[in-house]
Amino acid sequence: MRILIAEDERSIQVTLKKHLQDYGVIDLASDGQEALEKVQKSLKDNEPYKLILLDINMPGVNGLNCLKTIRLFEDLINVSYDSISKVIMVTAESTLLLY
Repeated sequence: MRILIAEDERSIQVTLKKHLQDYGVIDLASDGQEALEKVQKSLKDNEPYKLILLDINMPGVNGLNCLKTIRLFEDLINVSYDSISKVIMVTAESTLLLY
């Protein structure tokens, strides 16, 4: 299984990779733009990521916008719903917002 970890904090990349390394081949991206480039290449090469972990607060393209763009990429090449990448949004944010 191909896995992409898109996370700007190196220590979190290492931790996530350590926990997931037994499940497949892992690629790392340090920001949203790099993640989008890797996803686009994986789709072009017909070797899509089965699992993507996206940091919500990455510099440049944040995780939510990255996810929207990934779904557009998949729509453009008619990836079936059953075959789209499974995405887990992650954050190390410890701020609690009360409304």
